[in-house]
Amino acid sequence: MSKELSNKRQELEMARARLKELARDLDIFEPDVDELDYDEWLDELYEPYECGVTIYASDALKNCDPIAYRCGFNDYINSLDPEDFEEYRDIKEEIDELESDIFDLEQEIEELEAE
Repeated sequence: MSKELSNKRQELEMARARLKELARDLDIFEPDVDELDYDEWLDELYEPYECGVTIYASDALKNCDPIAYRCGFNDYINSLDPEDFEEYRDIKEEIDELESDIFDLEQEIEELEAE
């Protein structure tokens, strides 16, 4: 076996391992959001209540019904589209590039084996 063929096989093995790792990262991806994002969303969705002081929807829900607030926060997180997050799109882009690289490496290996 030629040194070049050996190197290509090793490169292919590393690329496949990286692809597995990225696929796992994509599967377990969770948006980086916190309660401030949820509060902002609630406060944009509902007008504040004016009664001498301004009461925002997020504050009212958080203080009056913390369980509903937490359930709503979880629903909010689950409703988010991962495609809206740059980190998720970066992982998908890297996967696409790696799949292309793997295809190219497989072709090169086939050519080297045919020689």
